Amino acid sequence: MDYGNDSWIASTTISRRMTKKNVCEKIKNDYWSSVEEKFRTMLNLQNAWDDEDKNNVSHERINVNQEIERLKKQWLNSKCE
Repeated sequence: MDYGNDSWIASTTISRRMTKKNVCEKIKNDYWSSVEEKFRTMLNLQNAWDDEDKNNVSHERINVNQEIERLKKQWLNSKCE
C-alpha cells in the first residue's frame, strides 16, 4: 500500500524479548500520531488545491476527519508478519 513519499525521524524503545509481531504492533501504535499528521496535511492540501483550481468543476471535497478515521483503521489493522 502506498502512503506517499515522505520521511521523518522518530524513535521508540523495544525489548529484546519482543517478537517481530510485537515490535510491528508497537511501531504502528507509537507512530500513528505522526502518520496521522502527515495524512491530515496531505488531505488538507488536496482540498486547498481543488478550491484554488479554477478549472475544477467538482464541488466535492475530501471529508478529512472521516478519511483520517478510515486510514487509521487501515493502518492499525494492517498485518504484522
